[in-house]
Amino acid sequence: MDKERIIKIYNKYINATHRHHFVKKEYLSQWSKDGKTIFGMKKTDKVYNKYQLNDVCVSKNIYAINHHYSGLEIQFLKKTYENCPLFLRKEFDKKLQLLQFQTSDCFVNLSGYSDEGRKLGKGFQSQSGEDAQTRVEDSFFKILKLYVFNDDDSFLDDLELRIAFIVGLAMQYMRTNKKKQEIIDGINSLLKQFENQNATGDLLKHINPEAIWRGELEIVPYIMAYQLCDKRSGIEFIHSDSAFMTSDNPVAHVGNKDDVGNAINIKFLYPVSPSLCIIYPSKTIIRKADFKDINKINNKTIENSHLFIFKST
Repeated sequence: MDKERIIKIYNKYINATHRHHFVKKEYLSQWSKDGKTIFGMKKTDKVYNKYQLNDVCVSKNIYAINHHYSGLEIQFLKKTYENCPLFLRKEFDKKLQLLQFQTSDCFVNLSGYSDEGRKLGKGFQSQSGEDAQTRVEDSFFKILKLYVFNDDDSFLDDLELRIAFIVGLAMQYMRTNKKKQEIIDGINSLLKQFENQNATGDLLKHINPEAIWRGELEIVPYIMAYQLCDKRSGIEFIHSDSAFMTSDNPVAHVGNKDDVGNAINIKFLYPVSPSLCIIYPSKTIIRKADFKDINKINNKTIENSHLFIFKST
């Protein structure tokens, strides 16, 4: 590795940003007139105010790889895909092996390092997790720009592009603070059930629910892609005159669910701009939204939001 490359990597991690957008800034800018600010409403306030794009849908170290995954946590994550086909289970096993290596003690425990070493290590922890998200995002938003904004779902004929689209959509569905908290709450509830049944020891001391959510980000979107990519569905393109809202939890699941809330069939609703909302999977339809459609979609966006709702001025 040449000296220039080493310096570039060093600078990347020593100057790493620790504030990450869990809803991509590039996406939110679709609702911005100047590329810097956005009109948003806190659900508790019921009043729209102007916010800096840099300061909304941001969380500190949300994707940081800074927790060493124990064998018990890896086994917990393996339960996520135990019913998948063998070839998929093998791929997920590789992902978890890499995750366990990335979070081994030499990377996570920084107590023996110098101040500069600790700063470099924390930068690596924070930035490497963000980089994994960015790679998926970049592929997804490239598809949106080249195809979706042009009412074109022909890219779905290409299996590689179809998988990249589904994974990107599912990743955005899972990676927000609201979904993160839902998953953490669900894991805590499950662990307490096990403990109440005396099935195990004190699981809450050995399994970190936030780390499980982080691990599931590496797995669940690809399970969804496998479930959806086998057949070539289309996209429903719904247009409006800049009337669609978005939120800090922009991808809504609108498929059918069972009595306990588990998805029976996967279907996502996603406002990609103030003037375009998509539903996937669907029949290929391009249509203009009427007043009833706009209200229905915006009400779903508000219902699905966590703390903030955004609109175009």
